[in-house]
Amino acid sequence: LYLKEKIEKGMDPLDALAGWVGPDGADQDFVYYDGWHEIKTTGVSSSEITISSVEQLDNAESGELIVNRVDKCAPAQAGAFTLYGLVHQIINMMNSCPGAFDAFIIKLASTGYIDMQEYDQQKYVFASRQIYDVNDTFPRIRRSDLPAEIVNTTYVLSIPSLTAWQ
Repeated sequence: LYLKEKIEKGMDPLDALAGWVGPDGADQDFVYYDGWHEIKTTGVSSSEITISSVEQLDNAESGELIVNRVDKCAPAQAGAFTLYGLVHQIINMMNSCPGAFDAFIIKLASTGYIDMQEYDQQKYVFASRQIYDVNDTFPRIRRSDLPAEIVNTTYVLSIPSLTAWQ
């Protein structure tokens, strides 16, 4: 959804893809000229978001935690989409830019996505997006705060408690 939005807002497809660094093993999902962006998707009524590694929000530069609210829905619901349909919308956007199609397919493959019709069955609806400024005061675990013996951790943030950074 975030990649599609970047292209729809006029970003060159190759530039948009270059900034999608999560599939390449980067700590954050997207890194562009305006900073880094960690994307989390959860249900509409969810009050928590899981940070799956210290590095996801541990960056010396300020960035964004973007929480997309997406739910499963009935097939006839207005605005409903499928994963398969979303991928193919982006593929169509890539066709006008030489090299972008191949780069997109490679990134998709590295995330484990396989282009299967089964992904065209379940419908989803995008409800909302919340954007949080991850700065020096944002509640997060930093690698520098952990003893060397702790090599990784997962933690859960309370979404309602993050309003000061929204």
